[in-house]
Amino acid sequence: MPCLDNQSVTESSNENPFWSEFWQDTTVLHMQYYLDWAAANTDAYDTLAQEHGNLILSMSRASEQHAWQTSIDFASLLCRPQRSYLGLRGYWSELETHLTQAINAAETIEAWEDWAALQQNMALLNIRRGQFVEAEARCQKAVAVFQAEENLGQYAQTRGLLATSARLKGNLAQAQTELLYILDVFKQLNDKNNMAITLNQLGQLSEAIQDWEQSLAYHQAEWELEEQMGNLHGAALAKWGIGNSYYRLGDLVKADRYYREAYDILETIGDQQNLIRLLAQRANLTGRIGEIDNAIILFEELVNAAEKLGDQLTAYDAMFNLARLFRQEGRLDEAIKTLQQAINFGEKAGLKDLEQDKRALQILLKELEEAS
Repeated sequence: MPCLDNQSVTESSNENPFWSEFWQDTTVLHMQYYLDWAAANTDAYDTLAQEHGNLILSMSRASEQHAWQTSIDFASLLCRPQRSYLGLRGYWSELETHLTQAINAAETIEAWEDWAALQQNMALLNIRRGQFVEAEARCQKAVAVFQAEENLGQYAQTRGLLATSARLKGNLAQAQTELLYILDVFKQLNDKNNMAITLNQLGQLSEAIQDWEQSLAYHQAEWELEEQMGNLHGAALAKWGIGNSYYRLGDLVKADRYYREAYDILETIGDQQNLIRLLAQRANLTGRIGEIDNAIILFEELVNAAEKLGDQLTAYDAMFNLARLFRQEGRLDEAIKTLQQAINFGEKAGLKDLEQDKRALQILLKELEEAS
């Protein structure tokens, strides 16, 4: 179905009632065609990419025409930050725009469970951008709705986002309590998909407390579930986690193997968001085996890619690692400049407590002074 020429039709519609009615009918047909088409190709990301313009136009038209349920349905299919087309392919600006429109649509027709699910998805986008206060506020709103509606599955999913936010802020005990609770909920519901997602989160939490054996066990259990379900994307994330565990356990050969396998799957799917994060792991591995110049190149590439995508957490971490490598190479001027850039970036984004990084900067400045 061809993309509509908006300008020529709307100009005609202003002059003739026939064209106005024709435009209305054609718009409805256009929206419904691409909504049905998106539903039939939800996980076929390359296929969806071929009609990107028409999908975006249809979502915009749904909001403009006050087709509230259509706006909600489009967002439910395409606007999840993880495991949906716009999120995986890195269209975060468009994702945010159409999620916002769908949230407003759900509020207008008082579709409160849809509204809460959309708030949950926006919260995940906020978390990836380091906007923890806003993310937690959205999650609390969603939790209240799901609890009132006795929707235990969605309630647990939202609690999982609160756990992710807590982990990233350093509140590890709170995160663990949340995750163990919701894992038990998903086991009771026999929800294998969300069991796997929660095992991934528990694996990341174990990484945060440096319990690498436990992290490996969680990610291997996650991998087994994803394999059972035939979920390629989930299997890639599980392999990535296994690679992280082996990396920290010192088995760099196995780590590299799982990283490469995960990267190949994510590249096939076209998951731009996770490809850059995996690039960070590969850069770290390259630096650890002594290929410092190559690691610097990878981290510089990562900074650019993460900033372009709007992934502030990954961009910050890449800057910090660049500073570390520059110091290791004795390039103190570049190390200081990069660490200062990272601190300024972190403060602006409100990512986390930066006092330790500021102390590191003072050490670098003292080293440079002594060297001079």
